[in-house]
Amino acid sequence: PVESIAAGAAAGGPPGTEDAPDGRDGPEAGGAAGNPRDGGAGQVPVTGVTVSGGEATVQAPFVRALFAALADDPRTAGLTRFVDSNGDCDPQVWEMLAPVTDGVMLDLKALDEDRHIVLTGESNARSLASIRTVAALGLLHEVRLLLVPGLNDDDDTLRRTAAWLHGAAPGVRVVINAFRHEGTRACARDLVEPRPADLTRYREVLTGAGLTDLTVPSP
Repeated sequence: PVESIAAGAAAGGPPGTEDAPDGRDGPEAGGAAGNPRDGGAGQVPVTGVTVSGGEATVQAPFVRALFAALADDPRTAGLTRFVDSNGDCDPQVWEMLAPVTDGVMLDLKALDEDRHIVLTGESNARSLASIRTVAALGLLHEVRLLLVPGLNDDDDTLRRTAAWLHGAAPGVRVVINAFRHEGTRACARDLVEPRPADLTRYREVLTGAGLTDLTVPSP
């Protein structure tokens, strides 16, 4: 039940029930009402709750109810409430979640639809629309850009992706999600991981194309 999960957040909950977004707190992290909550010496304070997946928006009504319960409870009202999503949902989902959500982290696996279909088997139309919608709502915390050598990381694609993001969400924070084999399905085992030289090139091309808030993993 929603009430039980909200109560778990207030009490500190079991490990994994509350997370700051990918270890990178949003601007409101910590909030008011005496939070972050200090669980005691040697424990990390809880500053926010992030729903992830699977895909959290598949259960959007539950997420809204959970976030509303957290906001209404004085013990958890100061915790930030974030959604971690691949963006494959209708714009109405974000409009429903907006009143109780502090921020959203969205994936962009490929700008070009044909490349996105190769990577996921699905169109990217709803994912692109989600970036625009969430940005317009003022809730876009960051975009995680998946880059796979030979599929979506050539210089032209990088520049076009940067231009699209700048137009859809000016100034958005972009985090490069460099492809790794760990945890992938068998069908992705033949994909290539970026080399250190690729990571350096990503930074140079994307910043040169106008992305001002860019995080690239260390080689």
